[in-house]
Amino acid sequence: MKQILLLSLSAALCLLSACGAQPEAPEPMEFPEAPPELTVTAGEASCTALRGGWSWNYQLEDGSYSGAIADSVHPLEAREITPVLETPEPEAALTFALEPDAVAARCWPEEAWGDADAPGEDVSLDGDTLPLRPGGWLYQVSASWDRMPGFAGDCQYSFFVRSTPE
Repeated sequence: MKQILLLSLSAALCLLSACGAQPEAPEPMEFPEAPPELTVTAGEASCTALRGGWSWNYQLEDGSYSGAIADSVHPLEAREITPVLETPEPEAALTFALEPDAVAARCWPEEAWGDADAPGEDVSLDGDTLPLRPGGWLYQVSASWDRMPGFAGDCQYSFFVRSTPE
């Protein structure tokens, strides 16, 4: 008798819970349609890096994919539009609006402006910290996103830093 009562009570609870409010279906995930911005900060100074060439693929709401590729001039040929950061700090923080999976950096002395064939020098990053060289240097940061479901791509960013250590 107790088993029949428990089964009846369980069945009634199941019916009542089925009639209650159901959770809403999650909104379709929106994936970025282009590489994110890069903000460079050294002490009190900051700038948004110039986005150079990039490629990007992202998933649409219907499950299909879309993508784009953008080309750009070499950073050494973009002096007029390259952001400038002036700082006495010995390093700068790189902050992406969407954290990349891999980041690398290189630089050129300001004397190389206009010479796209000038060899760049690799810069060792310490996490998201970029060591700054004294004087005027053009930096190029390469970032890639390839481990997230729904989007992938890579992008080149550039900015000029005049570092005057105290």
